[in-house]
Amino acid sequence: LKSKMQLIVKDVPESPKLLSIDCNERRALVRWAAAYDNHEPIKKYTVEYETAFHKNVWIPALTEEQTDQKTFEAVINLSPWVNYTFRVIASNKRGDGTPGYLKATCQTPPSYPYTNPKNVSAAGTEKDNLVIYWEPMSKEECNGERFRYLIRYRLDEPGASWEEFEVEDPLQDHVVIRDQPTFRKYVVQVQAVNAIGRSLMTPEMYIGYSGQDIPVAAPENVKVTEVINSTSIVLEWDHVDPDSVRGHFYGYKILCWLINDAGKRVTDNPKVTLAPPTERTAVLKDLQPMSTYQTAVLAYNSMHDGPTSSWIYITTPEGTPSAVRNLHAKALGANTILTSWDAPETARGRLRGYYIAFKGTTEQEKEEETWVPYPRSFYLYETAKPATRYEISIWAETGGGEGEKAYKIVNTWDVQDPAKPEMKITLSDSNSAEVIWLPPSKGMPGTMFYVNYSLIGSNKWEITDTVNVPKKQVIIRNLQPNADYSAVLVAKDGDRFTESEAQFFHTVNRTILIPDMTVEQSLSGVAWFIAVVSAVKKKELERGTNADRDEERTFMEYQYGTGCTDIGS
Repeated sequence: LKSKMQLIVKDVPESPKLLSIDCNERRALVRWAAAYDNHEPIKKYTVEYETAFHKNVWIPALTEEQTDQKTFEAVINLSPWVNYTFRVIASNKRGDGTPGYLKATCQTPPSYPYTNPKNVSAAGTEKDNLVIYWEPMSKEECNGERFRYLIRYRLDEPGASWEEFEVEDPLQDHVVIRDQPTFRKYVVQVQAVNAIGRSLMTPEMYIGYSGQDIPVAAPENVKVTEVINSTSIVLEWDHVDPDSVRGHFYGYKILCWLINDAGKRVTDNPKVTLAPPTERTAVLKDLQPMSTYQTAVLAYNSMHDGPTSSWIYITTPEGTPSAVRNLHAKALGANTILTSWDAPETARGRLRGYYIAFKGTTEQEKEEETWVPYPRSFYLYETAKPATRYEISIWAETGGGEGEKAYKIVNTWDVQDPAKPEMKITLSDSNSAEVIWLPPSKGMPGTMFYVNYSLIGSNKWEITDTVNVPKKQVIIRNLQPNADYSAVLVAKDGDRFTESEAQFFHTVNRTILIPDMTVEQSLSGVAWFIAVVSAVKKKELERGTNADRDEERTFMEYQYGTGCTDIGS
């Protein structure tokens, strides 16, 4: 028993066989026989040609997709005075086969040019010239020897006669005609010419203008007719005579320089606003509020700016400010919220003050709004409810109106004692000491504080004035020089209070000048003072710290704006 296996290898087609090429001065008839398909059906035949002008550059001339014939023929249009070589390529889904050639070529005879240059234009580059441009024609379009261009031009005015000359370089793409009047309208033509003669196609006529010059007239009666807002104004002027522009009248330029307080321009280059030649008004936008600008108007053409009008000075009104910066809100107690902020980055006017609104986040809560004058940059809200979430909004105001709002969310504390405070004591001179309250980083800080202090060994305690936030420092005065003192800071929120640890300090002698000496520095090197501190601390623990303080002093009730003009550190 025997079996057979047939292996078929598929590939790109073989080369088509060119049978003949017949040429005349305008057309070529190319004939070829079907190529062997190598077991994969042929999809198309492509006829390509190259010319003596561009060797090895093959250009597709025709595609034949009816491939079920034995022989084929294609008619290809030719140009005069060109040497052609043809080839045919068969293709299937495997790819393109090897091209089939015939050694015979087609040499067409010369003739008149069939077309003229394209993309003709005319424009002056200087005030007394006219430049004519065109796209050079290819060698295949020359149709004969001694190819050149015939240039014709005349003024587009009644009675004007044509001037003409030839450009003999086939690759040249422009010519400059000098000694022409400034900005006059011209009619131009560019025609192809060879040894046989001028092109068979009548050249088109194109319009162009000779060179432009600087405009001679400046707009007059420039004035502001409307102030739209703090950043936009409307400017008006009288038209200039279009003939004075001496070129393509593109319109008007409005120049604006920002002027500083010294009357100098802030920048070298102005802000430029453009207006078309038909307009005599323009809106100047994006100006700075409450600023002075130097402004002028000029007419311009496509090459030159004209002289400027007389300068006028414009002052914009105040605008609305941007949002306040660095907004902070902190609950100091069960009923008190301290807010602080920095002025807006962009005031756009003279700041008058700030609006502040507090709104509990429950539906039953009504928004409370107040206003504080500039330059105050804090506010103490003292009627908040304990354990309540508040939305705080703050916005600045100028003479131009109210600005953008900034927001913060803060929760008040439940009713409780303040967290244990700390303090720092600095000795300013022999008779006084500055105590700085250091609120705790965690827990409720409280809304006010005072300091109890005593000369060690005197059994007599003194109390400072009560200090309300946002102040954080108090001065203890009338101290004895070269003496030892004990101090306790008391933080309060309403009737609740918490004491700090006692601190001890030694005032300086009158004869020793050590400015701004801290407690640590005053105790440096005084070893015997440790024993005194320990003894005093023990005594204090036995008797209590100013236990009858509520009977001995009256607290100052804090009123907004009284005795508190800075935020403190």
